[in-house]
Amino acid sequence: MKKMFLAALFLSAALAMNAQSRPGTFSLAPKVGVSIAKITKQDIYYGGGHSMKPKFRADFMAGLEGEYQCSNELSLTLGAYYAALGYRTGNTEILQSQTEERAVYSAYQGAYTRLDYVLVPVMLNMYVVKDFAVKAGLQAGFLVNAKSEVKVSDVTYEKSTGVGVYGEPLTLKNSSIEGYHQFDLSIPFGLSYEYMNVVLDARYNLGLLKVSTTSSAKNSFFTFSVAYKFNL
Repeated sequence: MKKMFLAALFLSAALAMNAQSRPGTFSLAPKVGVSIAKITKQDIYYGGGHSMKPKFRADFMAGLEGEYQCSNELSLTLGAYYAALGYRTGNTEILQSQTEERAVYSAYQGAYTRLDYVLVPVMLNMYVVKDFAVKAGLQAGFLVNAKSEVKVSDVTYEKSTGVGVYGEPLTLKNSSIEGYHQFDLSIPFGLSYEYMNVVLDARYNLGLLKVSTTSSAKNSFFTFSVAYKFNL
């Protein structure tokens, strides 16, 4: 009898931990994860009018989210996250000069731009089945830091052999937010699943505003996070 009682108690506790929050309750969930970001509607230009498409770059995100359970099917969340966004470009070489014997190029390697934002999303969550939600909302972003870096070196190719000799690379850096808009607005939407108070969340964020004052580029990024929900 004692063993049956303990087993029932353990099962009840497990079910309670796995239960979706009850209507009218609040919860807080610290979360960590990764961001995978790039910019859209803008090519990156180098010397001589050479351009490249921006690519996705991965970094981190972390923050806190509060949730109010309106009903069994609907909840509202308000969050605050620190997320490293931006983009990268592939390596490229641009012809600078040439003779009959050799050609000299400028080689650009490891180019990236990191844009750090504090993101504040307001989300409506619809639980289509127990513990599984689809979500959408509106998200404000506040730029707090910007950093760009690229390594540039001269490379000389002998036309007779096709062998290139690289010079000493020079690292060019920029850590100013000048030229960037400090406010951003995006539409996040995605999915989440909760089990034993652990919440797995995946979102795509569609930027609505221009990132910089000199281009039409907009943020485009995914976030994947894991959180632990504390019911209040």
